[in-house]
Amino acid sequence: MTLMIVCYSGQRLMDESQSIFHRAYAVEWYKFSPRLKSLLIITLYRSNVPCGLKAGNMVPLSIATFAAVSKMRKNIKMFLTMLCACLPACRRMFLCVGVCVGESGGIARI
Repeated sequence: MTLMIVCYSGQRLMDESQSIFHRAYAVEWYKFSPRLKSLLIITLYRSNVPCGLKAGNMVPLSIATFAAVSKMRKNIKMFLTMLCACLPACRRMFLCVGVCVGESGGIARI
């Protein structure tokens, strides 16, 4: 739930910063004074790249990131469930210690 809130906030920040560029681009610049025209050019230049939140200064926090993480989490949970189902046979053959997914989605050692 926390990841969704942070990713949603990052997406809103990206959307709003793109909105600044589009609004500045659509303004009737030809009616402005030369000073305002130069400030508009600076605004367009600065807002060309959207702002956003990043995790670890590497991964952008957006709805796409949230979807990718959620999909990966489901795949890992399915893999661990399958591993837990075949674990008794593995224990007999290799005497390994396994991992099982509980009802709450937590991981428990068996």
